[in-house]
Amino acid sequence: MLSIVVPAAWGYEPFCNFLENVVELPVVGEIILINNNVSRTPVHDVLSHSKVKIYNQEENIYVNPAWNLGVSLAQNEKICILSDDVLVDLRVFFEADRFVSKEIGILAMGIHHDLYRAQNNQFKHVNANNLIVTGDIKIKSINDHPNTAGHGSLFFIHKENWIDIPNDFKIYFGDTWQIEMQTALYRTNYYINDCFYHTLWSMATKIGVSAEYQQTEEYKSSENGENYKLLFESKLKELKNVR
Repeated sequence: MLSIVVPAAWGYEPFCNFLENVVELPVVGEIILINNNVSRTPVHDVLSHSKVKIYNQEENIYVNPAWNLGVSLAQNEKICILSDDVLVDLRVFFEADRFVSKEIGILAMGIHHDLYRAQNNQFKHVNANNLIVTGDIKIKSINDHPNTAGHGSLFFIHKENWIDIPNDFKIYFGDTWQIEMQTALYRTNYYINDCFYHTLWSMATKIGVSAEYQQTEEYKSSENGENYKLLFESKLKELKNVR
């Protein structure tokens, strides 16, 4: 059973229609919406569904802290991290529920050429009757994939394997942190390809990041590779000492 965690900024109108499909899937136990943009919350029937749990934030806590919070609140063992600008073949959720376990790292969506991607926003008006189902859905080792970044729009992980992302990184590095941490802990990561997948590439980040935030020294100094490396090595050492 899946707990789906969504940092919500409400920048993509078809997303609520997509959730109407997702919430009815038998493998979905709950949808946890971390509402980072309360003033833009839409009026939509799906938001009052019994499986949908909304956690309004007084201010934008940004994507990675929203992931951490959502995972901590999740009632099920299998976690789905989902951006609020994604449309995907619903079979992916069944495959993930079947495949995810404590023995693997993350299960992510592939990147670029691996997918049937929607172009030019042609699937802007999506409803319950016209979701695309195409492809055979294949799962491959992420070791065969060149990227450890760019998977943050949609991925799955067992709750016990989740490693909280440091507060230093509010926007970037969250997916890379999970993938590389799982690898360092000797778990194999996997990705899904050959299926319909559409994303505007993290609309929650684009809408949720103010110009003021982007200009701050915090953004310039803390969201950088050198700090990431230091925090990663420190956390990994701590985890291995515990083990």
